[in-house]
Amino acid sequence: MITKIRLTLSIIGVLFLCSMTDCSGGSGDSPSSPPNSPAGSPPASPPASATAPTATVTGLDPNTPYYFAVSAYNGQSGPCSNEASTVTAPSGAVSLAWDQTQDPTVTAYYVHYGKQSSGQPGSCSYSNSIQVAAPP
Repeated sequence: MITKIRLTLSIIGVLFLCSMTDCSGGSGDSPSSPPNSPAGSPPASPPASATAPTATVTGLDPNTPYYFAVSAYNGQSGPCSNEASTVTAPSGAVSLAWDQTQDPTVTAYYVHYGKQSSGQPGSCSYSNSIQVAAPP
């Protein structure tokens, strides 16, 4: 059983499908800035660990607010992380990173997401989820 694993989720990028020299402006969409940072500042840095788990969620509706949370899994699901949100880019893709739990029995993580906030800290009541293998 997983008990009280704290995962800190960061949105590390809202992916745009264009090259650096072939972008025709933008719609003003940008990743969420960390709290207490100036508007337009880069998103929160990914966790410092080189083996930090990451995921890219694709197929999302473009230019739409989405909410994300992560839970650890070792045969049973642990509680959800803090909630992070962003407005998707025209590509409909978002990259996420979180701190890896120190529990060696964790085999995977679930990225939970949806267009509605879960409404409660630690709740995983989102409309969708994907599984991501735990890094070695």
